[in-house]
Amino acid sequence: MLHLGFGYRYNDAKEGLRTSATPETNQAPSFLASGFIDDVDRSHTYNYELSWRKGQNWLHAEHINVDIDDSAFGELAFSGYHISFSHILTGEMRSYNRRSGIFNRIQIARPVNQNGWGAWEVGVRYSHTDLSDGPIKGGEMDIWTLGLNWWLRKDIMTSINWRHVELDKPPQQALAPVRGQSSGWTSRVVLILD
Repeated sequence: MLHLGFGYRYNDAKEGLRTSATPETNQAPSFLASGFIDDVDRSHTYNYELSWRKGQNWLHAEHINVDIDDSAFGELAFSGYHISFSHILTGEMRSYNRRSGIFNRIQIARPVNQNGWGAWEVGVRYSHTDLSDGPIKGGEMDIWTLGLNWWLRKDIMTSINWRHVELDKPPQQALAPVRGQSSGWTSRVVLILD
C-alpha cells in the first residue's frame, strides 16, 4: 500500500507571524522560535507526505516548507521533516481508510481482555527542524526516537519512548548561542473513546 499526500496553505499574514518547535514531547517548552516577524506580505506552506505499508511494516515520511515574503527581510524559508518506521511484532497490520486517506490504529488479533497478549509495535523516528534563514536565527534541531507501543485492546494503548535531541541555536538579539544535547524517556497511556 502506497499513500502520497500534498497540502498547501496560503496566509496573507497581515498580523505578522511566528514559528516555533518543541522536542516532540507533550507539554514541553519551545526549543526553537523565530520570534515575531512583522511586515509579512504573505506566506505559503507546502506539505508533502509519503506512507508505505507492507504487512506489519509501516514507513512514513513528511516534509513541510514555509516560504515567507517579508518587506523588511525579503524572502525567508523555514522547513522540517521526519521519517519513521514501525514493525508490529505480533503480526497485525494497520488498515487504510481510502475515503479519509489515513492509516487506522492497529486491529488487535488477541486483546488482553480475551486472554491474548495484545499487539506489540516497535518504531524508530528521525526528525529535523530548521527555523533559521537570513536575519532570523530560530535555530536547528535534530531528534532521534526509539519507541515501544503495547495495544492492550483496540481502545487502550501504552507506550514508552527514548528521545535524543540535538539543538543548535545561533545567538539572536545579543543572547549567547545555545548548543547542546538532551536525552530522556517519556511514557503515556492512551484511552480512545469512540
